[in-house]
Amino acid sequence: MSSTAPPERNSQSTNGNSNTTDAAKDVTATKKSYANNAWLQTAPARQVRMLCEYLEARDRLRQQRILATFLVFGTARSLTHDQWNSRMNEATARLRLLKNGKNESEGASVNDPEAVLAVEREIGDLRRLEWLCFFSEKVTKLTRRLAEWLMTAEARAAGKRILQKFPTPLDNDDYWGPDQGSLSQELVYCPVAICTGGGPGLMEAANRGAFEVPGARTIGMGITLPFEGGLNRYITKDLGFEFQYLFARKFWMINTALGVIAAPGGFGTLDELMEVLALKQSNKLKRDMPIVLLGKTYWTSIISFDKMVEFGTISQSDCDKLFITDDEDEAFEYLRSFLLKDSAVTGEGYIHKSLAKRQRE
Repeated sequence: MSSTAPPERNSQSTNGNSNTTDAAKDVTATKKSYANNAWLQTAPARQVRMLCEYLEARDRLRQQRILATFLVFGTARSLTHDQWNSRMNEATARLRLLKNGKNESEGASVNDPEAVLAVEREIGDLRRLEWLCFFSEKVTKLTRRLAEWLMTAEARAAGKRILQKFPTPLDNDDYWGPDQGSLSQELVYCPVAICTGGGPGLMEAANRGAFEVPGARTIGMGITLPFEGGLNRYITKDLGFEFQYLFARKFWMINTALGVIAAPGGFGTLDELMEVLALKQSNKLKRDMPIVLLGKTYWTSIISFDKMVEFGTISQSDCDKLFITDDEDEAFEYLRSFLLKDSAVTGEGYIHKSLAKRQRE
């Protein structure tokens, strides 16, 4: 009667060379569930991925001692004046070549109608975006002023008064960083940062304004998109986030915000702004958040808040809480005064349910 050999096991070397022991040959290689990346990318693991996007962002903000932010929304399509001029010059040069001679880079023949039409459309798109160049400068100036102010004793005192009213990330006992902190300790870094969606355009302009201020910090909370290669370069080390899920991204963008600046933008900007407005209207925010709409002509053209009041779908008080301006200095003074008078906490008799029983100074 012949004997059957046992099935060959997956051997696992203990020292990385051929001198493995007999015991090592009898060990079956395994992988822990949390290290099984193939499974983590499956649909059944979606809840785990969601939890990771909540917990990892929370703990990294704790580790970096970020207690609050000024949040900036805006289009990814805007360009600086230099970028716009460079692209326009390049496009007009290509159009000239197409009309007058062979364009080697395009592989198009003289007077190729389709190639000419494509470049003419590109030039038309650039002309429609030219007005945004001015807002790129405005946003950079505004966030630079905010970042400079956040470094002052006045701003730190105002921030400390506001943040002491709320449970802070540093008060939790499951903080995984090297040392536990508290608001009573002197923070080496400014605990308030400038935050954007991390993309190009007006988001990059906002990050840049803060990035240029020594000691200030700037956050990018990006989302995985097929047409964006990553976050812009004006983000503080270890404060660049990439989310898979929009709801997790918006939660952390809004949850930490002391104030919101909405510059001109498209569907993404509108989505983010409307979420803030809905949370503010329904008293779901722990802070009575100041909201600045930067770009009076743009915002009053695409959204008629007065008409919404007229039709009864919002109240006049909802409309009155929006600060609409074209001037970055006016926007700065509004945000500064809002925080200095503690309106971010008290509002107009506004108390979040989680603070209702807290003794107020």
